[in-house]
Parts: sequence; structure tokens; C-alpha cells
Amino acid sequence: MTCHSPFSILSEPPSIPALLPVRPVLLPRLSLS
Repeated sequence: MTCHSPFSILSEPPSIPALLPVRPVLLPRLSLS
């Protein structure tokens, strides 16, 4: 199961670093919501 889903990304350690730059971008968006 190598789909491009959020669950797959979280399950794959090598993909975690790729989420680092995305996390700071999502944080402000969640706060504004």
C-alpha cells in the first residue's frame, strides 16, 4: 500500500522530514480556521 495518503506519509519515516516544512505552514492555517 504505497498510496499518496496522509496515513502512508506518517507511516514512512523517510517521509517525515518532508512534512517538516509543511507543518509550520499548516499550523497558522489551523489557528486562523
